[in-house]
Amino acid sequence: MVFVKGYVPWNKNKSHSIESKNKMSESHKGNHHSEETCKKISDAKKGKPMLEKQKEKLRQYTGEKASNWKGGISWIPYCNKFTKKLKEEIRIKYDRKCFLCGIDEKDNAKRNTGSIIKLPVHHIDYDKEQGCNGKKFELVSLCSKCNIKVNQNREYWKQKIRDKLLFYTIKEYMERFI
Repeated sequence: MVFVKGYVPWNKNKSHSIESKNKMSESHKGNHHSEETCKKISDAKKGKPMLEKQKEKLRQYTGEKASNWKGGISWIPYCNKFTKKLKEEIRIKYDRKCFLCGIDEKDNAKRNTGSIIKLPVHHIDYDKEQGCNGKKFELVSLCSKCNIKVNQNREYWKQKIRDKLLFYTIKEYMERFI
C-alpha cells in the first residue's frame, strides 16, 4: 500500500467496540517491556509537557474516583514505634534484599536511577498502627517494584508473603538446629 498525501485511512475517526477492547486487553496481559525499552520510553517522554486533555483525564481517576481508593488511609500516620532504627533492623534481617524477588539493595537503587537508596519496609497486613495497637510488627523489606506490586491485590499478597515467611522461618530453624 502506498501512502499518498491526502489519503484518508479506512479507520480514521472510528473506535473499537468494548468487546474488541477487552479482547486486546486480555491478549496483552502478562506482557512486559524490558528494562531497556522502559528506559527508552521514559527518556522519550522526558521534557514533553503534558497536554491539558491528558491532565483532565488523570484528574478523573484521582482521589475517591480511583479504582484502588481505600478511603483516604494513605494520610493516616504510622505508629511512632515504626522508626528508622526498626526499618534498618528489618533490612539487615533480610540481608538487604527484597523478600519477594531477592534483588539486592544496591541493584534496587540502580534500577531507580539512584532515587531510592534503601529498600522500603512493608507492613505485611497493611496496618500502619501495627506495634502501637497491641499487634506485633510483621515487616519485610521489599524492592520498590515489589512494594508497588503488593499494593494492588492486597489479600493475595498478604497471603503470599505470609506463606513465604513461614517457609523462611522453617528454613532458618533447620539451618540453626539441624
